[in-house]
Amino acid sequence: MTTTLATLEQRLCEAHGDWLSVSTTTNITTNNYIFSTTLNQYDKAQDDFFNNWWVYIDGVTNAGVIRKIKDYTTATGRIEVYGAALVAETAARTIRVSRYSETDQLNTINRAIEQIYPSVKIPLDDLTLLTGNILPDGHFEWWTSATALKFYSTSSVTLAQTTTAGYYRGPRGTTSAKATASAAGGYFYINSDSYPRLLDLMDKTVDFYCWAYPEVANNASIQIYTKQADGTEQADLISSTTNPAGEFTRLELESQNLNDDLVEVEIRFKIATDTKYVYFDDAQLNGISLQEYLLPEDFQNGQIETVFIGGDDEKIHSVFYPSDETGNFITIHDGTYRYLRLDNIPLSGQRIRLIGSKPLETLSAQTDTISTDDTGHIQMIVTYALHQLYETQKAGVSSQDKLKYEAESFYWLGKYNKLKAQHGMATFSRLLRAV
Repeated sequence: MTTTLATLEQRLCEAHGDWLSVSTTTNITTNNYIFSTTLNQYDKAQDDFFNNWWVYIDGVTNAGVIRKIKDYTTATGRIEVYGAALVAETAARTIRVSRYSETDQLNTINRAIEQIYPSVKIPLDDLTLLTGNILPDGHFEWWTSATALKFYSTSSVTLAQTTTAGYYRGPRGTTSAKATASAAGGYFYINSDSYPRLLDLMDKTVDFYCWAYPEVANNASIQIYTKQADGTEQADLISSTTNPAGEFTRLELESQNLNDDLVEVEIRFKIATDTKYVYFDDAQLNGISLQEYLLPEDFQNGQIETVFIGGDDEKIHSVFYPSDETGNFITIHDGTYRYLRLDNIPLSGQRIRLIGSKPLETLSAQTDTISTDDTGHIQMIVTYALHQLYETQKAGVSSQDKLKYEAESFYWLGKYNKLKAQHGMATFSRLLRAV
């Protein structure tokens, strides 16, 4: 259920009678000319017909090049473009000719996707949070690349995002962190220097758990490292749970008394043997009465409709109940991230279920996709994008032309509102408070 940017742009251009996609009939060389006699079908046998239009080159050496048309000659189907000379192509290439630039069309499509949310959205149903868990992204879902976690660093290990069934702890999450040691005793970790909330654990008794799937037996462990201002470090805060090869085992480090006056807390996920790997997933660190939870990545730009709490780790299919009978939830923003605040929380280890939505994806490349192929939703995006396109084009033109653009803008906005009534997705009925 996806739709590419190329398809959305085609639908947009077709809607205002502006979709011209042809192949070059003479290979592009190192000058400012593009030849396609196929354009003769559309130019009414008139020179200058496409002057001040835009051409997009779906080329190899001119991949994604966008140029404004300076001059057009019907006899040869020759387009002359502004700017530097083009790069030679070794074969015929597809070009698209439009009154509006590829950049303007892309921008209006993205603005439409943003502004029609939540009438068109991606539904979310997330089970990765646990009450009392101070660790951010304990399910290792939030990656900045395929080899780097958002909140965790590495020491003599390499990381890999894993989405293969059987190597992550579903249905709670959809990924795990595969850590491969590059030296004996390597680990990845999160430190209070980068995540200061970990210092709230000082002078507390904590429980630390994580599921691990080692390549070889007893190769996985978890560790808490602390340091006081005088340099004192606590020793032996490391798990000893037996973990067989090729199976998920819950590593346990329970009832650990952390020192007071800490200046550093570091949580480590360790691999004993060089070159061997361990899949880690579903980590939790409990020890304080926690009220604020870092929202999962999808909810950072999304919205929460409902919060349910209930069911411990081994009872994930138990019945959930609303965490707040009024349906009111508070989200807070620390300037960088959004958190969910729960004032009345149950015991640690209860699953938090977040139901809500996020906007469709932002697009840039022609092959980028949004997560819908619903005809009504595509029509809504296209009609609102056209409304946006004419809104932006009316700036800096004559008063007479401005009225024409405004009329087109209102026309497409009216069509959008009609489609929204027919195809818009249900919006939230519960209240969401933000502070």
